[in-house]
Amino acid sequence: MVSDGLVTFTGLWPGYLAYVRHKLVHPLLTGFNLGSSECPADYHLIIDLVERQAFVASCKVADRFQATQWKQGVKQEKPLSLSSEEMENWVEELEQQLLHFPSMDELMSQIAEDEKLVAALEHWLDDQTPSS
Repeated sequence: MVSDGLVTFTGLWPGYLAYVRHKLVHPLLTGFNLGSSECPADYHLIIDLVERQAFVASCKVADRFQATQWKQGVKQEKPLSLSSEEMENWVEELEQQLLHFPSMDELMSQIAEDEKLVAALEHWLDDQTPSS
């Protein structure tokens, strides 16, 4: 799972595995149970997209960090109010999106794009020099 403290979703597992199994990263994570399909995590991997750094923290500390990051001077958006007509239009658009079944070509194209992204991550990781 991937979470930013507001939204949680299933991420791109091949990308996650490429990162945590990489020769520069794996030795640093060996002592931490980040969880699996069979075992809940004791620790969470936190990736700071601004500073481009990764951290490991206990689940409790990581969850608290994620929750507080949104309260640090960030203006929260006001709830959106929709009229009945706007709501009906929104539901209709959503239904149309949900009724679309991707073709085999669309699925294969998405898989190929995902593979390119994972390869780019692996290439970037290979280019990193460990700090001494």
